[in-house]
Amino acid sequence: PEMLAYFWVLLEFKSNILIAGGTASGKTTLLNNIILGIAENYTAKQIRLYLMDYKEGVEFQIFENHPNVEKIFLDNKDLDASVNLLEDFVSTIDKRGEIFRAEGVKDIDTYNELHSIDPLPRIILVIDEVHRLFSGSWQDKDYFNSLLKDVAKRGRSFGVHLILSTQTLEGTDIERDIMEQITLRISFKLSSPT
Repeated sequence: PEMLAYFWVLLEFKSNILIAGGTASGKTTLLNNIILGIAENYTAKQIRLYLMDYKEGVEFQIFENHPNVEKIFLDNKDLDASVNLLEDFVSTIDKRGEIFRAEGVKDIDTYNELHSIDPLPRIILVIDEVHRLFSGSWQDKDYFNSLLKDVAKRGRSFGVHLILSTQTLEGTDIERDIMEQITLRISFKLSSPT
């Protein structure tokens, strides 16, 4: 309960989140509770969820009827889906940037105060077992890292956020710039100190 309360406080500050933990450590339970909690605390107009399940596609299928879920990806072999979705998020950030410039506002909060009847929703991408996305060639990893970095750095002001979950960071090559943009990091028991 204390951890979930801490999460809700940080969500109000629009953080990106990393949850790490080995098998049976509790990270999936926490992730599921966060997803359930979003439905309890936010309407579908306020937050839209995109769920990517790289854990054999078995965890997120229970959220098919979740009111905030925009799309669920259950094919754990389709590694390109995450790249395509991050490209869409970069495009969303660019489009919202144009809208904000035209409206003379600096961020989604200011925009939504002016447009309370038709606000822009916050978009949250949840990727379970994100380490799987760093398993390709160095070119694939580099491109994925560049997209992830762009969304992590620019997304917050435009209402685009990340919740990443992984069993390990070993061998993922997540860039320091990305980690600096993830202000909430939760670690359960890990199998390796690295």
